[in-house]
Amino acid sequence: VADGRLSNNVALRDAANTFTAANTMASLSLGVPLAVASGGTGTSTLTLNGLVIGQGSSALTAISAGSAGQCLLSTAGAPSFQACPGGGAGVTSLNGLTGALTVANATAAGSTITLNDATTGAKGIASFNASNFTVTAGAVNTIQNISTTATPTFAGLTAGTSLFKNAANSLQAFQVQTAGGASVLNVDTTNARVGINNATPGYALDVTGDINSSSALRVGGVQVCTSSGCTTAAGNYIQNTTTAQSASIAIQSANDADVTLLLKERATQAGNLIRVTDSSNNPILTLDNFGQTHFSGGKVTIDSAVGIGDSASTGQQLRITTGVASTIGLTVNGTIGQTADIAQFNTLGSGSLIYGANGVLTLTGTQLVKPSGSDSATAFVVQTAGGTPFVTADSTASKLTVTNLVASTTLTVNGHIVTGGSAPGIAGGSAACTSPTVSVSGTDIAGLITVTTGTGCASTGKLATVTFASAFGAAPRVVLTPAGSNAAGLRYYYDASTISTTAFDLDTATTPADTTTYKFSYQVLQ
Repeated sequence: VADGRLSNNVALRDAANTFTAANTMASLSLGVPLAVASGGTGTSTLTLNGLVIGQGSSALTAISAGSAGQCLLSTAGAPSFQACPGGGAGVTSLNGLTGALTVANATAAGSTITLNDATTGAKGIASFNASNFTVTAGAVNTIQNISTTATPTFAGLTAGTSLFKNAANSLQAFQVQTAGGASVLNVDTTNARVGINNATPGYALDVTGDINSSSALRVGGVQVCTSSGCTTAAGNYIQNTTTAQSASIAIQSANDADVTLLLKERATQAGNLIRVTDSSNNPILTLDNFGQTHFSGGKVTIDSAVGIGDSASTGQQLRITTGVASTIGLTVNGTIGQTADIAQFNTLGSGSLIYGANGVLTLTGTQLVKPSGSDSATAFVVQTAGGTPFVTADSTASKLTVTNLVASTTLTVNGHIVTGGSAPGIAGGSAACTSPTVSVSGTDIAGLITVTTGTGCASTGKLATVTFASAFGAAPRVVLTPAGSNAAGLRYYYDASTISTTAFDLDTATTPADTTTYKFSYQVLQ
């Protein structure tokens, strides 16, 4: 080595050498790879077509794509070749454009591109008012799904001169309804009609409800009523007739089958339906809200036959027929302190029927109660308030049945007295001995008692107790009569100390014989 230079063919192998000056070497062969700290790679080989990856102070490494079309993607560690995002093809063009592209109506800041808001003169991003539009899954719709067939509802509408013209005539060409769907205004272009509170108008103007005019009412251009009343000079205030009449109100049917006048009350009508008064406003005729007619201040004269609930037949001046079985046909009421008769029915002769103020029905003269048509078992019936008959006249058997008859004077019977009713009950007593047989036939009023004694008779006392089928109002009196020699041989009697409204005892003061029959007739009167 001379002057810091090596001569040719000087070997520097296997020796630690330090060069402190700049040296030029045609080639340099190292026994080991030059370390990264010395500016080397730290490795002797790298992957063919690989991408060198730094490893800090360690030897460099290389990575390569496993197949064609992969992309180098960053990871939390070393990057790696993987399938390219978006299918791997990448974006090659946009709407047929390639190269550098410009987004119109947009603003860029840093790495963010923001599309501008739309205006009436420029395109952009539009936002929607939630009160007017809805957006669901990207689909924008109006709040009420407005379309050519929709029926939207608006809180208000302001318009200038407007024309509503349907494509085709309709019974409901134009409608205004309440929130509940009830018709307020309906225009029927098919029949050229308008309905107010009426969805199906039957006239050019059909109003359901009251009509109020602040000035006047005109018919055919002629004023017929004002706010002061109907006071037209002609005096014919309302005319609906085929021929004019000299009357304030004149109504005439146009057809034979038409109702001439219909007055219909409300379901909750409280006032009178019709009232006719005199010049001092005193009622003359009133038809109240119950459908009852009242005449006041004078007499009512009927010149021809009248039918109530039916048509009067020939020869009948008044005919009243009830339409319902539970309806009273005719009621005549008196007043408080009534002194005159409430009702009188008089013939031209001497007979009369009078219902007096004291509630007494009086028949005078010759009166006849006769069934109409054929005889009946109930030709004449008098009932209690509860509907129980207590007087019944049977014209088929010429028989009068009275539940309870009280005669306040002598009662004369020219025929027989025949009692009726159910048979009373009977039970044997101690004086009838052991195992007696007792029976009774007849009614509570009269009958026959039969007692057949048992065995071992040894005492006096009660032979039998008779229990009435119907109780008397007070304890009655009993008359006993022996109905055979055996009974005549006993000292029999009824016990007045034990008799009641429901039963009496048949007693004996002598001991009866064993197995012997004793018969007694009885009559009972209260």
